[in-house]
Amino acid sequence: MMKNKALTLSIVSVFVLVFLVGLASAATIFSDNFNDGDLTGWTTSNWENTGSNAESTNVANAYLERTISTSGFQTIVVKYDRKLGVDWESADNFNVSWSLDGVTYTSLEDVVGNVDDALPDDASFVSKTTLTLPSSANNTASFRIKFKCTT
Repeated sequence: MMKNKALTLSIVSVFVLVFLVGLASAATIFSDNFNDGDLTGWTTSNWENTGSNAESTNVANAYLERTISTSGFQTIVVKYDRKLGVDWESADNFNVSWSLDGVTYTSLEDVVGNVDDALPDDASFVSKTTLTLPSSANNTASFRIKFKCTT
């Protein structure tokens, strides 16, 4: 039997960065720090915005997804800050993935809960950065990022 969780997953910010070729600097082509109290522009199922975080609402297969145009950009990098809830169990799962068509997704991070709830970073925000995505993510209007949580 799965325990009730006070908080399954929070995402405090999402950034899609483009590192300019040959330079150490980056241009941010999209960011959302979820401080506006809504999820306008996101496609959601069982997520809410608390005014400081986007949070899944403890329902199986909750997702948060957005299309972000990378047209005119190369060397795409995805960065997000996430906090997993305490009391994760073996069947709990968090996944971040990207897609160009909304059908086929490539995983950036996949965290599966464990029986002893001993995930090393489950109770505090952790910054995650996916270094350069494949060139297929470059220069496309249909780039999608998806956060999925199953509890």
